[in-house]
Amino acid sequence: MKKVDFIIGGAQKCGTSALARYIAQHPDIYIPEGEMHYFDRRINRHGIQWYLEQFKVGGDRVVGEKTPAYIRYPRVPDAIKAYFPHVRLIFILRDPVNRAYSHYWHLRRQSLEFRSFEDAIEKPFWFGIVKSPGYIERGMYAKQLKPWYQVFDKSQILVVKAEDLKSDTKKVLNSVFDHLGVNSEVRVDTPPIHPGVVPRSWFHYAALFPVNCIRRINNYRFGSLQVLLTNIHQYVLKYGKSGYAQMQPQTRLKLQSIFASRNEELRNLTGIGWDY
Repeated sequence: MKKVDFIIGGAQKCGTSALARYIAQHPDIYIPEGEMHYFDRRINRHGIQWYLEQFKVGGDRVVGEKTPAYIRYPRVPDAIKAYFPHVRLIFILRDPVNRAYSHYWHLRRQSLEFRSFEDAIEKPFWFGIVKSPGYIERGMYAKQLKPWYQVFDKSQILVVKAEDLKSDTKKVLNSVFDHLGVNSEVRVDTPPIHPGVVPRSWFHYAALFPVNCIRRINNYRFGSLQVLLTNIHQYVLKYGKSGYAQMQPQTRLKLQSIFASRNEELRNLTGIGWDY
């Protein structure tokens, strides 16, 4: 049975797509486009051979996938270890304060959030009924990473910061290539990542809303439909505004106080963290 050599995970809005796009340019690495979601969504519907088929075109190259959501599920490390005990793991993390704000605007684009950011982080439920998407909880990185360190040897896990990927791209990519055992002296095109686009007006939100609803209902059941809806979503969204407003200073200070002790916990576990 062909093995999977590496898996990229990380919290939402931390740069997993950029990292995967960069390392996919290496001639000795193959990584499929998109997110596989095998170990969190598809493992009960498809056998392991189906999963391995997704890497068939990789041939004898070092093959792997990226699914950021894996980091959030404590059962996933054991599931991966059962099939690929020697897999290399790469997690990319971002300042949890900035991650929360980016997550918020991501959901605004998806027609899943309409409140102010301050209301969204203050109230754990939408409309008193639906559970919050976890703007703060998903930034509690140490809690999410502990099961991985309990299941896999520390030498199999590489944790990098999204800020370092942006500011010192070559150094981070070299560490990733060394972790994967491939030649690090490879030229990689790393174009700047543009700021996220947000809806321009409530009319723009109204145009996006039905597309987003159908995407959520389909939820990858019909791949071709999901691709069509995603393309429509991107087409409509390209007429939005580039970037989003700055976070309120008092809101940033509040979140920094929440994450300060969590960052120390992360530093003790992985050696990286953020100072506030």
